[in-house]
Amino acid sequence: RIKGKEYRVSRMIAYAQENWKWKEYTLRDTSGRLSWLYVETDQGETEYTLYTKCRFSGTMNDISINYNGRVYNRYESGVAVVKSYFGPEDVDVNERVRFSDYRNEETETYLSIEDWEGEKEYTYGEELDEKDIVILSDGNAYANTAFRGSMEPKKKRVSSGWILVGIVVICCMIGG
Repeated sequence: RIKGKEYRVSRMIAYAQENWKWKEYTLRDTSGRLSWLYVETDQGETEYTLYTKCRFSGTMNDISINYNGRVYNRYESGVAVVKSYFGPEDVDVNERVRFSDYRNEETETYLSIEDWEGEKEYTYGEELDEKDIVILSDGNAYANTAFRGSMEPKKKRVSSGWILVGIVVICCMIGG
């Protein structure tokens, strides 16, 4: 749940650009609309941005873009490499995507252009606080993915009681 709205995680792509890594989770809300949650850790701090598709006129070479009466300035661009993914994604490991990201400092909102070998995707994003995100588990394996911290799936803990029972059973089998 993000800002009170329920989503279901359907897929994920892990990207890298030199030493910088981030993950993009594809989310589907109850009406079927898609959004993308970007999760990146930079200098020990995890940042969250929620993107939705939008339309704006701009190119990857623009230094700034005017969108809905606001100016967005390019703050980064480059080529990212797909490192891994899960779910029904139309990507391959080591596939490359060119991107240009723009930010409006006043509203802390973003525009992003991705170019997948000539197919362009335009998205609008807003920063989230960790408190805006509540992870619910409904039996969906993807929903159990931890967005916080390491961004790796949570590991199940083995109860020490079960380990003790196992040791006792083995000892009885050997001794008995």
